[in-house]
Amino acid sequence: MTTSQPSSTQQRSQGTSSRKPSRRTLFSLFLIFLLICYWLFVWRLERIDPADYQLPIALPLPLSQLVVAIRMLFLPRVLLHFLPLLLGFLLAFEMASNLLFYLYDLPDRMEARRFLVRLRSPGRFLGKDVTIKPQNLEKLRRESARLRAGGPGRVNIPVGHVAITEKNGRYFRAIDAGNHILSGFEYVKAILDLRPQQRNCFKVRLRSKEGLEVTTDASVTFRIGSRENQAAPRQPYPFDADNVRKLVYAVKNLPEDHVSSWEGSALSTVVGALRKLVATFSLDDLLPDSQTGAHKTISRQAELRAASKLNDEGIELQRVRIGSFRFPEDVSTQRLEVWSTFWNSRAELARADGEGVAIVETEIAQAAARMEMIQAIVAAVQQAQQQGSGGIESVIVALRLVEALQNLARQSGTDVSLPAEMLPQLQSLQQQLLLSSSLSDDNGNSAPDTVDPIDGTLA
Repeated sequence: MTTSQPSSTQQRSQGTSSRKPSRRTLFSLFLIFLLICYWLFVWRLERIDPADYQLPIALPLPLSQLVVAIRMLFLPRVLLHFLPLLLGFLLAFEMASNLLFYLYDLPDRMEARRFLVRLRSPGRFLGKDVTIKPQNLEKLRRESARLRAGGPGRVNIPVGHVAITEKNGRYFRAIDAGNHILSGFEYVKAILDLRPQQRNCFKVRLRSKEGLEVTTDASVTFRIGSRENQAAPRQPYPFDADNVRKLVYAVKNLPEDHVSSWEGSALSTVVGALRKLVATFSLDDLLPDSQTGAHKTISRQAELRAASKLNDEGIELQRVRIGSFRFPEDVSTQRLEVWSTFWNSRAELARADGEGVAIVETEIAQAAARMEMIQAIVAAVQQAQQQGSGGIESVIVALRLVEALQNLARQSGTDVSLPAEMLPQLQSLQQQLLLSSSLSDDNGNSAPDTVDPIDGTLA
């Protein structure tokens, strides 16, 4: 709470000014002087003979004349001249009270008359104290003229509260707990609660980095900033007048004739910071029922950002609590579908890579088999040419060729899938060649080399 002590010069000036008569006092004395002059005028106007009102008891001459003069001043025909003044005063008072009644929309004319009396004599007719709180301020404003139109009057501010007053529509002062006297037309603009406040918001809707919906609960504890002011027994909840003034006038118009208050500003600021932070995290980071990792980081960063912004507005943020992140059922299904699609694509890519490798290996094996076949044919032909000549030479070459093909088929069978009838066909072809060679031997040609009966190769 900000307080200031008046200087000695100000105290001397206040003491001097308190000894001087005010303008109201001078005006009252002037009215009394006019009243006395009017009284003497109407007394002289009646031309009363003092001899008709002599006292039956003899008194000293000066005293007898004084008593007779006072008696003549209070005669009915003299006082009758004051009746127009009295009627005029009552008419002016009633017109002024009606003006206040319609101008400030007071509850009734009796309240308007009492308000006018307090305005005319603020030091004597202040009325009873009115205790105001944030909860009953608007209700009392409809019932009490001092809260609807302004002072003078007494108000009582409960402990833990502060009131902001205005004069002529402008900020006047901040009054703390206790009994206070409002000056003329000093209007109580608002009363604020200095105690720590707590606001909760359930099912706050957020969006993750992927745009999926996330819900959580938020709770904030805050109070009006005091700027290091110390608590006192009379005011256990210190405050700063500048912060209070900023909060009272920081009102925003909302749709449907609603206005924002400083109590809702703290929660909305925290929720806004929370939305921005959650939007930077992916769904995998925002695991349900997680109180570590991303959740802890988001809670700490949201509190720091909101505290910095609210401090500029005059609000001290004391604590922020963020519940666990929750996902709707459809969002969970979407998350599973995303994960399934991701891993299926990974599996397809791995399968495609494996098939490509297998095709390459097959091509390499086939090329190697062709090379070995060519080499085997060349070797068989060379061996046949070295072993003999004549008509049997072609048979030997063919048998060598079939033998090379059989060896090649047996060696590459583990690498390349061969048709099931390939080896039997080669064996059949070999037997036909052997038969042909035996027939040529019967005709007088040289016989081929010995054939192994186990595997059909030439000996």
